[in-house]
Amino acid sequence: MSDRKINEQDLSSFFSGEASQKQEEKVLRWLNLDPANRAELMRSRKIFDALLLLDQHEAKFEAHKRPLFPRWAKELARMAAVIALVVCCGYYLFNRHIERLAQHTNIVVVPAGQRANITLPDGTNVWLNSLSELSYPVVFTGGERRVKLSGEGFFDVTHNAQQPFIVHTEHYDIKVLGTKFDVVSFSSHDDFSVSVIEGQVQVAERNNAANAMVCSANQEARKRDWGLIKQNIPDSDVFLWREGLLCFRNTSLEKLFERFEYSYGMRVVFNTTSLPKVEFNGKFRVSDGIFHALRVLQRDVAFSYEWDENRNIIYIS
Repeated sequence: MSDRKINEQDLSSFFSGEASQKQEEKVLRWLNLDPANRAELMRSRKIFDALLLLDQHEAKFEAHKRPLFPRWAKELARMAAVIALVVCCGYYLFNRHIERLAQHTNIVVVPAGQRANITLPDGTNVWLNSLSELSYPVVFTGGERRVKLSGEGFFDVTHNAQQPFIVHTEHYDIKVLGTKFDVVSFSSHDDFSVSVIEGQVQVAERNNAANAMVCSANQEARKRDWGLIKQNIPDSDVFLWREGLLCFRNTSLEKLFERFEYSYGMRVVFNTTSLPKVEFNGKFRVSDGIFHALRVLQRDVAFSYEWDENRNIIYIS
């Protein structure tokens, strides 16, 4: 069954605490897809609790042999009392359960040379590049949807005006409602960028939110020595890393070797001052391997390399 629908059996198991991990994840995904689902779940919870309490007290009421009122009136009164009780405490108990689940965090770590595609509890789709890490709660609660990224991620965010989506990086926060954008923020490098494909995002330095910058479609915010600058996206092909392509335009040999390190999961050692001052345009398929990429570059630039297999280091000379 699609996660956009839920059946009574899954809800009943969820309320009783007997749900399997798969059932619980299914309910939580459904809950985050649409704000209206929370209200529907509360209605179902009230009915569940009312029926449960009625079952528990049925024997006591059946013990009366000479009822003063007709059976239907007695049942109606009991139902009204039970529903009143559930209205008072059901919402509190349900939110306590959701808050407890929200304290649990999922962490996805992508090994070198690999990529990962995941769907968050609200339906947001995320692609993670090599050597990237994303942490997010089992269920989003409160007024915001918060995740934490280290590395590179491409986000296709599910729109929810009542619950903005926020990506925390090492030094910057990105706030959106519903959009597609790419984030680069590796702690091992000084690079940071946010490139917007659709929609609009707000980028702010965590310790200086007053200098927030808004980027719309086909714009990006990129870190420079003096701070963030906003510019048009020079080349959208760079986002094809989701398809296993390493694309580059007007890129120096030094920058290419740095990208090789996290794309292929190998350390590349070189003397910056001895590298030719040339720039390259093109693309490599990551699955072809780093040695294929180096041989292609050697057609245009004279350099040699050695591979220390034991330490997994390539020395460029």
